Amino acid sequence: SRFKFLRGTALDIFGKTEERQTERALIQEYIDSVTEVLASLNIENHSIAVQLANVPDQIKGFGHVKERNLKAAMVQWQNSMDAFRKTI
Repeated sequence: SRFKFLRGTALDIFGKTEERQTERALIQEYIDSVTEVLASLNIENHSIAVQLANVPDQIKGFGHVKERNLKAAMVQWQNSMDAFRKTI
């Protein structure tokens, strides 16, 4: 915790791992998806939007456990996005 100030800098050695890079990419993908959803949110697609917003809660764990949960969450995310886009 004393070296927390190094996070996100060139000296953040753990930030260069594949897992951390994936996490950062997912954050941006989530922001983009939520922005898209908010732009066309209505009463008919509200429940699908809520499902979409909750998908990242399923990505838990470390290492292979997180990878497995991520794969399942990505399938659900894509299915929910497809369903949402059909209601637009």
